[in-house]
Amino acid sequence: MPRGKDCVGVAIGHGAFMKMFAGRFLVAAALAVLAAGQASAQSLLRDVEIEEWLDDYSRPIFRAAGIPADEIQILLVGDQSFKAFAGGLVMGVNTGLITISETPNQIEGVIAHEAGHIAGGHTARSDEAYAAATRPMILSLAAREKAEAMAAALGQTVGIANALQYSRGQESSADQAALTYLEAVGHSGSGLIESFKKLSSSQIVHGQRVNPYLQSHPLALARVNALEERAKQSPHFGKKDSPEEIHRLRMIQAKILGFMQPTQYTLRQYPLSDASDPARYARAVAYYRGTEMEKAVKEIDALIADHPDNPFFHELKGQM
Repeated sequence: MPRGKDCVGVAIGHGAFMKMFAGRFLVAAALAVLAAGQASAQSLLRDVEIEEWLDDYSRPIFRAAGIPADEIQILLVGDQSFKAFAGGLVMGVNTGLITISETPNQIEGVIAHEAGHIAGGHTARSDEAYAAATRPMILSLAAREKAEAMAAALGQTVGIANALQYSRGQESSADQAALTYLEAVGHSGSGLIESFKKLSSSQIVHGQRVNPYLQSHPLALARVNALEERAKQSPHFGKKDSPEEIHRLRMIQAKILGFMQPTQYTLRQYPLSDASDPARYARAVAYYRGTEMEKAVKEIDALIADHPDNPFFHELKGQM
């Protein structure tokens, strides 16, 4: 998501993120879907405030990875699951990765991991692995035509497992690369580990009976164990995000939640008793979406009074 490229200044509006349909952007989106298979059923979103925030954290990582920062397309995907993906020169970040993360460093760690996939050329290598994996699948289809159902099922299972085993190797490689990039920019690897712990907790709740050999990613707990010892050796491991960085993330989160979740949820999450900037931002968006314009303008005017130089507050009022 290079600054000055493909950013048409379209911000969130009218109850949903505005979609961007420029030809080059759609080509990038198509490449992302083909490479990672993650964004096919979700909306691709545009918002300058969020894009600039992602750009500020991704560019140093891309430089450390030796990949062309100006050529990387970052797609913001309207999906509240805790995920990101990458392939070719495209990276996708789910809104859920942003809203669920507790610190910018957690998101930065995931960005570094995905940069490891891009730097490692994993898309092209995956093509080779999946091509090899289709051989037993093709054989299984022929067996099915001969009513040899058991042989067909076995052939498909072997083919899928072969392909996903290759992917697990790429995941481990990207994990190690992420720590290298974070070390290079002087930031902690603790956020990456914290993100994997979130994934591990989810797997414990939802995936107790999932065969780990049929997963494209290694089990998160195993990844934590593999990374934690190395990460703790870094002199930057104890470095924390500043209060200003945390505040900026909270504002981004409030904006996303205000637009993406039902208005009543937002107003319960950010009640009137909460006079913080993120709460007022979320309520302004929620009221705007609920067409309660008087309340929406009151909230945004209060933010503008306190922060007259914030262009995104003025932008939101302009939309109202």
